[in-house]
Amino acid sequence: MEERIIKSGWVQKRSAYLKQWRRRWLVMRETNLCTYKTKDTSQKSTMNLPISEITEAIPSVLEIEKDFCFKIVCNEEYYITVDSDKELCLWLNLINHIRMGRNISLFDAPHFSRESKAMSDESLITSFSHTKSLINQREELLLNTLLSIYETYKVKAEEEHKILNESLTSEIENCRIVAESLSSDAGVLHKIQQIQRLTRDRQNFRPFDNINEAKLGISLDPEIVPKLIRPNIKVALKSPAEITIRRTVITRALKWRYTGNRIDALSFSISHDIELIGIGICSPYKQGGQICVKEFRVLCGSNSNSPIVYRHNTNIIIKFNPEESVHRINIEKPPLIKSDTKYTVFLNIEGSHTYKCVDCYPQVEGQVVWKFFNTNFTQSHQTNRCDITCGPIADFHYIIS
Repeated sequence: MEERIIKSGWVQKRSAYLKQWRRRWLVMRETNLCTYKTKDTSQKSTMNLPISEITEAIPSVLEIEKDFCFKIVCNEEYYITVDSDKELCLWLNLINHIRMGRNISLFDAPHFSRESKAMSDESLITSFSHTKSLINQREELLLNTLLSIYETYKVKAEEEHKILNESLTSEIENCRIVAESLSSDAGVLHKIQQIQRLTRDRQNFRPFDNINEAKLGISLDPEIVPKLIRPNIKVALKSPAEITIRRTVITRALKWRYTGNRIDALSFSISHDIELIGIGICSPYKQGGQICVKEFRVLCGSNSNSPIVYRHNTNIIIKFNPEESVHRINIEKPPLIKSDTKYTVFLNIEGSHTYKCVDCYPQVEGQVVWKFFNTNFTQSHQTNRCDITCGPIADFHYIIS
């Protein structure tokens, strides 16, 4: 007696060897799954798979670029396509239902047709077309996101390029105006006033820290030099070999009062050997104020027990000076400061409120790279310093050895 047919229908089946798609009549019975060239099932089948030996029946999502395709694994892989999502779900549900040993007689209940039972399990199967649609949506979303990121960075890059061009144009104009001022026939005071006005009026102008007499092209009487000093301009009469660096770009008048035996120190290292010929200390900022530097040492190391390479023998009194915020202390016997070695400038100060440096950056001047570090002290010392940012030590004057 011929076995009962559960489901049949036209499908496209891919051949095993030539990988060509051929129209076949697919028939599912309780024990096997067969394909025929025609609807006549009495002829020889082109495929006969025992359902008990089928290990997998799933939608073919990525392997085959065809809609409504599913894969059956039974020792080998077989690919079959149907006409719709509904047919795909029906075939897969029925095949999986039978191969997992469920009683097929349930489909014959009066209130339960084969198709309604198969479709009730449709949520368990994700068809290829649905999966393909999700993949396409994700690809489109990804492409749109990448395009949005590209446009954002493109706009940002164009804005930054515009700002840089404007800044460069303004700097070139600043340099041109300063060059004209320096080359004019006006007196030195007039030149200084012109440059000071530029530093105030043009916000992006980089202030000149030092303008020496060679740049101004004039001869100055040393007695009138202190009268010419202003916050943004320094007229320096010094040896061409002498170099000055300021370890800060900001000095402010803050409540920095010295009482008792307070110390300040700043450690540093350099890239070339130099002779240290002086330092600059922030001066009192209130009229009538003064400080006393009771002790000034240069140490080879970064703590108070390091060897002394220079000691100043006398007290140094620094008084309020409305013309300058930093007072220079000359070193009587300049010590040799060797490269790649930590040194510390050590001060014991008492007196009035002073200006102080409120930032600290590595500096390069005369091909010498200066780096600054925190100092280390024993607990017996009191100090106003907590890091390298704050402190009254501003300038270093030196000659390259």
